Amino acid sequence: MTDPSTAELVARIEALEAQVTYLAHHLGLTPTNPGPGAAAAVADPMADVVSLVRTGKKIEAIKRYREIYGVGLKEAKTAVDRIG
Repeated sequence: MTDPSTAELVARIEALEAQVTYLAHHLGLTPTNPGPGAAAAVADPMADVVSLVRTGKKIEAIKRYREIYGVGLKEAKTAVDRIG
């Protein structure tokens, strides 16, 4: 059994995110109305960084990474480069 490549994992995650978005929209769920019994969501600070990278906003992603982790430019750039 071979391990999936990074591209395959990214494709799987994107497909799952699309399914969750579809289901949430279909059920009328929003961040302010998560539905009955929903646990409080814990914000993922890296979600912002990943989103910025995916939309081609690398400089903004580096700035956001630095804000979140309090690191220097070089370390933030290296981390963002590893994302995408």
